[in-house]
Amino acid sequence: MARAPFNGKKMVEAAEAGELSPTQVRQALKRASELGLYAEAKRLTEFLVQANEFADDGAPKELKERVAKGISLLKGLGYHPTRTQRKLGKKGVVITLNDIAIKPTVGDNFRRMVSAGYKDYTTEAIVCDYPQVFSKDAVDASTLKLKKFK
Repeated sequence: MARAPFNGKKMVEAAEAGELSPTQVRQALKRASELGLYAEAKRLTEFLVQANEFADDGAPKELKERVAKGISLLKGLGYHPTRTQRKLGKKGVVITLNDIAIKPTVGDNFRRMVSAGYKDYTTEAIVCDYPQVFSKDAVDASTLKLKKFK
């Protein structure tokens, strides 16, 4: 049986609109890669994780979406932050990011994201951009870490 025609651009548009499940995104990503549609495949990696997978903790929608995109980008780089994702699902964005941010050292995932050009999607950048949501300690620690990597 022949496969249905694949339109990478339409799949990216559907992912952007939130019309694809994570499984459908992974399938589209695989198909785009098989067909050599690398630009579309790269865009699809941004939607591997969706904000509705996180526990509802009252965090703003745009904050949750940015965290989801950051985790998706990290997965697209070949890293799978399983414990972080599990905690996001159980505790939500605020507690999870607070706990990561207050750690005194820069984590491996921070380094990976910065090296790949995704600094804006690190926990530290997100915490600094939403200081009203996170603890003062988390914001202060994040600010220091970001200054070290300018």
